[in-house]
Amino acid sequence: LPNNPVNAIEDLCKQVATSIEYKFNKNGSNFECIVSLKDFKPFPGKIFLGKGVGLKKKEAKVLAAVNICDQIYLPHHMKDH
Repeated sequence: LPNNPVNAIEDLCKQVATSIEYKFNKNGSNFECIVSLKDFKPFPGKIFLGKGVGLKKKEAKVLAAVNICDQIYLPHHMKDH
């Protein structure tokens, strides 16, 4: 099985020298994560942005990573809660 969304993106970045950045904001009781994927070789010059919102930083980060994985058709799996 493919990795969880965060690991899937980070593994991809290591393989193709892509840069990834996570930014967090707190909005009331929720955390928002914006992840940006730059210099992705199959799409030169394009920046992919993913957003996730959750009660915890980790939840927001995973949801943002899912958003990116879906945009670039990167296989991933989510653990059952």
